[in-house]
Amino acid sequence: DYVGTVLDVGFIVAGYGTNVGHELTHRIKDRVAMLEGRWLLSASCNADFAIEHVYGHHVTVGTDEDPATARKGENVYAFSIRSTVFGHISAWKHELKRLRKKGYILFSFKNRMITGYTMSLLWCVLFFNSGGGFGLALFLGQAIFAKFILEIVNYMEHYGLVRSTGQPIGPEHSWNTNKKMSTMVLFSLTRHSAHHEKPKVKFWKLDAYQNAPQMPYGYLTTLIISLIPPLWYRIITPGLNEWEQEYATV
Repeated sequence: DYVGTVLDVGFIVAGYGTNVGHELTHRIKDRVAMLEGRWLLSASCNADFAIEHVYGHHVTVGTDEDPATARKGENVYAFSIRSTVFGHISAWKHELKRLRKKGYILFSFKNRMITGYTMSLLWCVLFFNSGGGFGLALFLGQAIFAKFILEIVNYMEHYGLVRSTGQPIGPEHSWNTNKKMSTMVLFSLTRHSAHHEKPKVKFWKLDAYQNAPQMPYGYLTTLIISLIPPLWYRIITPGLNEWEQEYATV
């Protein structure tokens, strides 16, 4: 069953490919970890993530400049498209700036976007050689689904938590959950405020911030709720209103 296989593989790639890749690509001085992380991310065609997330999102989170911060009233579907498109554009801008600074040829294998595309292309070749057109369709289907899962998680983690440009990033700029199952399964991604405060700290050393904004449920339940916009707004709005009264500056 194609759809069932796509969903199964996509969930695994999102949970243990994208998530672990996210952890590894924060270790920017460890070449082996970076390479491993980029290969994991390439399984969901995320050439941009290791660049935009580290050098873009972690600098601009909560501002209008950050494509990975969901705006109040924005549904998860519109957000996923906006975040994907502008996150990709942002990654290209960061990478071209880096290449110019180092004096490298812009369109070569020094360009991490190009090598990222190549990694995903190699996955396509592998799946096509193994399963023909069905194998290729399976890879592309699960990659799209895994990418969508990533964007849902981005949506959940920062929805409506705004910050003025130049304002320090604090624990109040991420939604967290201290649910034990979510924390164990997702390598402490749930301790998102601590991750933004100390992005180079390994996941098992992140602290749980009790006073940071809290999701109403664990990650999986919150993810499912976010797929139903009226239900999402009904559940998240009271907490967001309280947050705005205490923290909003823009």
